[in-house]
Amino acid sequence: MELKQNDILADLSYEFRNGEILAELGLGETYLDISALRPEVQRIFNDIALDFDCHRDKVVISAIAAVCAVVGKKAYVRYRHFVNRCSVYAIIVDYKGGIKSSVMKYIMKPIMALDKKMRDDYNAKVMTVKPDEIIPALSTILTRGATSEEKHKLLNASKAGILMWKDEITVYFKERGKYTKKKDTGESQEDCSLWDGTSQAPDRISDKLKLNNSDIAYSILGSTTTPTFAENFTNFFRAETGEYDRYLFIKTDWRPRRHDDFDEKLCSDSKEWEAVIYDLHSMPTNQEYFLHEEAKIKYIDYKNSECIDAINSDPNYQNFLTGYKQRNATYILRLALIFHLLNDWHSDTITLEEMEMSIKCMKVFNVYAERCYNLILETEERGKFKNKCAAEKIRDAYISNNEIGRPAEYINQSALARDLGVSQAAVSKELKKLKESGQI
Repeated sequence: MELKQNDILADLSYEFRNGEILAELGLGETYLDISALRPEVQRIFNDIALDFDCHRDKVVISAIAAVCAVVGKKAYVRYRHFVNRCSVYAIIVDYKGGIKSSVMKYIMKPIMALDKKMRDDYNAKVMTVKPDEIIPALSTILTRGATSEEKHKLLNASKAGILMWKDEITVYFKERGKYTKKKDTGESQEDCSLWDGTSQAPDRISDKLKLNNSDIAYSILGSTTTPTFAENFTNFFRAETGEYDRYLFIKTDWRPRRHDDFDEKLCSDSKEWEAVIYDLHSMPTNQEYFLHEEAKIKYIDYKNSECIDAINSDPNYQNFLTGYKQRNATYILRLALIFHLLNDWHSDTITLEEMEMSIKCMKVFNVYAERCYNLILETEERGKFKNKCAAEKIRDAYISNNEIGRPAEYINQSALARDLGVSQAAVSKELKKLKESGQI
C-alpha cells in the first residue's frame, strides 16, 4: 500500500487507517506516540519517515527541537514555582548511514531559512550604524557552535529560543573541553543550568551579557553513531553533574526496508512543514498555557507513580533510571506544551489527550535512554576484558623471557605495547607488578 497525501480525506479516515500506516512505517513495538496530534501534522511526520526510509522517531525529535527554536520562551506552562518553556536536549544514536543528518537537515530547512534572514537583516543594520552609535545585538534562533560568551549574547538577544544544532554531537562536547583529558571548563554545569531555565555565567562574562534567570530557552540537537557514542560518552553518564538525565535519546532497533521502484513517488512536501514552522514563528511573546483539569490529574498520577516511587524504592540511586526519571516530570510538561502548540497554539488549554501522549512518549524515551546506558556498560565490559587479556599477555611475555635466563630489559617495551595494541604505560605497570611479586 502506497501512502499519498490525498489519501487523507478527513480526521476520521486517518485515525481509521493509523494501524495500517504504522505497519508500513515498520516502527515495531517501540516508537513515540503522535496519535493526539492533528492529522495533518501526523501525516507530515509519517510522509517524511517514508520518504527518507527512516524510523519516524528521528523525524519527531527533530521536529520537537525545531519547535523549541522558533517558540522558545514565547510560550510556557507553570507548575508550582517552576516555569516550563520550550526547551529540550536531544541526541539521536544510530548506526553509520542510519539517516540521521539528512532527516535533521530536512526538518531544519525552515529554521535555517529564518536564521539566514535574521542574520542578513542584522548585517544590513550593522552596515548602517554610524561610528558613534552602538552596534545592535544579533537576534536569531540557531547556532552551530558558540563559546560561552557568544551563547549568552545570543540568548539575551533572542526573542524566542536558541537551538544549538550539531550533526556530530561529540564535537560539541569536545569543543568545550569535556570528556577528554582537558580540564572541564565548567560548561557542563552551565548547560545544566540553562536547561533548568537559570544561568551560572562565569565571572569573565560581563554583567551586560548575564542572563535574565526567568527568561531562558536553550535547546540542543545532535546525532552520533553507535560506536562513537559508546566510546566517547562513558564520562557523560558517570558525571556527577547529572547532565545525562537532561537529554532525550533516540536509539531505535529499526532497519531500512527494501525498495522495488527507483522512481517511487515521494509523499512529503517541504512547504507543508515550513508552513507549520512559520505559523509558530508568528506567535506573540509571553503566552501562558494551562492544563485541563483532567490533564492535571493524569500528570500528578504519573509523577507520583513513576518519579516519586522510583526514589522511594531506590533511595541510593543504584538504578540508572532512578535519576533519569526525576527529569521525566519536567519533560512531560514541556512535551505536552510542544505538542499542544503543534495542534493549536491559539488555544491556551493543554488537553488530557496531549498529556497522555506526552506520558507515552516519555516512557519510550526512558527505554531509549536505558539502551544508550547499556551501550556504555557493554563498552566498559569489553574494555575490562581487553585490558585483562593484554595484562595476561604482557605477564606471559616477561615470564617466558625470564625462564630462558634473559633480563627484563631484553624486551622492548614500546614494541611489545605496539604488538598488543596497548600503551607503553600499561606494559611498564605490569612489569612493575611482576618485579614486586618476585615472579621475575
